[in-house]
Amino acid sequence: MSANEDNGYMGGVTDRLMPVTTVFQQDLDDNAELTVQQVLVRAGITDDTIDKVREEVKRFMRPITSDADLKELQPVLTKLVKMRTTIKHVCEKGREEANMVRNAYIKVQKQYTSYVAQIEDPLVKYKDEWKQAQERAKREEEEEAERQRQFRYAELEKIGCVRRAASGTDPERYVIGDAVILLDLIDTADASTWDNLVRQTWMIADEQREKAEAEEAAKRAEQQRLEAERKALEEREAKLKAMVQTIRNARIKTLMEAGWAQGKEDMQLYGTDNNDVPVQVCPIDMLADYDDAEIAVLVKAGNEQREKRKAAEEELLALKKEAEEREALNEKHKGILLKCGYELNPTINAMVLTGQDGATINQALVAELWTLDTVRLTQLVTDGNCELDRRKQDEEERIRQQERERLEAERVAAEKREAERVAALGDVDRWNEWVAAIKASAPAMTSAIGKQAVDRATKYLNDLSPGVIRDLKQD
Repeated sequence: MSANEDNGYMGGVTDRLMPVTTVFQQDLDDNAELTVQQVLVRAGITDDTIDKVREEVKRFMRPITSDADLKELQPVLTKLVKMRTTIKHVCEKGREEANMVRNAYIKVQKQYTSYVAQIEDPLVKYKDEWKQAQERAKREEEEEAERQRQFRYAELEKIGCVRRAASGTDPERYVIGDAVILLDLIDTADASTWDNLVRQTWMIADEQREKAEAEEAAKRAEQQRLEAERKALEEREAKLKAMVQTIRNARIKTLMEAGWAQGKEDMQLYGTDNNDVPVQVCPIDMLADYDDAEIAVLVKAGNEQREKRKAAEEELLALKKEAEEREALNEKHKGILLKCGYELNPTINAMVLTGQDGATINQALVAELWTLDTVRLTQLVTDGNCELDRRKQDEEERIRQQERERLEAERVAAEKREAERVAALGDVDRWNEWVAAIKASAPAMTSAIGKQAVDRATKYLNDLSPGVIRDLKQD
């Protein structure tokens, strides 16, 4: 579209759109007599202008395919925006200044802005689609460039190159041997340059590999030579060590048979006084260095100490057995005395038999119970049994006395309860109980005269009771 065409396009419509302020300055004097339609007409917005705009922009209703299309569309959009903005301002100003036509302005605003939107929205959509397509193409181009860079980095690393970060004056780069490949060259090289670079890198890598293999082979040969020397030296040392260990083990066995004990680092010979401290020690590492005469001296010392320990152990065993026998006899006599009423007094550590008044009848020290002969033990047992009999009799008498006291207390309590009950009775109750008592105590007579006398007495009481009770109640 030419400049002249652009200047003349939609001129018949948009040039008639008057500033909102000017429109309302003209219409304020008319107040509510003006309608919304008249205000819009004055602003240059009518159904006819909208229809004309729709017809004029039909040729722009197509997707944008070039920058020229976008440039040609932009003035159209600008004028449509101006029309939409005018409609909005006219209606909003009308709502503020004329409340009476507020709803009409709102309705017209929606109606006419929708007319403009029907024209504007497709054009905006075409513009947005074009921009999105351009952005997508640019993004795809950048992604392809990044993919190519990553592919090239991976190919160099596959060859054996190592990436180095930028440091000091050195830029970011790949290194293989003495060769350096800058990242800028990798990223910007064309296909031919890149192929040559890869071939050269492979050649350097092959040289590095051959050199490394030669160095590795020389290193392995040297290691094999050193390993052979080390194994030969270890075999000699192992044989010598085995011979020394054999001698040492034999002498350890000899000394242990002579009574020595094997410690962690030395052979130990213990006496009879203190088994925690050896009387003589001999380092195990030095056993192979001793001659036979020195070993014989150690064996002799071990045999002598072993005989001494054996004698001491036998003596200790005899003393232990004697002590165990004494302890067993002590426990036996202690058990007998406990059954006879004796008690252990821990203060004097003695078995004590106490009498009725707390006085000691007899006693025997616990430590000397094993010394009791038959006569003394029999005496202690007899005293204990006598005391147990006395305690038994006292306990039985105590129980009998408790029972007597209980019965007496029950009798006294019953008499007290009966007295209290009788005291609480009225004269009528007393009379009834007295009559009941007389009847209850009536003798069972066998003779006719006796039976008749009892019956008369009983009948007399029965006849007398109603009147007596009636009189007592009246009182």
